[in-house]
Amino acid sequence: MEKRSALITNSLGLHARPALQLVRLLKEYQCDIQVYKNKVISKKYQPKDIVSVMAMDAVKGDVLTFEANGTDAIEALEAATAFIKDNCGE
Repeated sequence: MEKRSALITNSLGLHARPALQLVRLLKEYQCDIQVYKNKVISKKYQPKDIVSVMAMDAVKGDVLTFEANGTDAIEALEAATAFIKDNCGE
């Protein structure tokens, strides 16, 4: 299993529009991927599911850690963290 982390810098956090963009981005990958915030490993979310991403309630300053395994796991992780680091696409 591979992992990558990124800090949310968007002043509005991961609100509805960027959350949907993230879901659409990650659905392009075949790997299994999960995300948790602020090192709380016991509470993982499914970043290919908009309801799960919104339930995460990620705000500015939160650190998201993505875990993935599968054939394109590294590419998915790089895409996810680049999206977060790029101000959540905004």
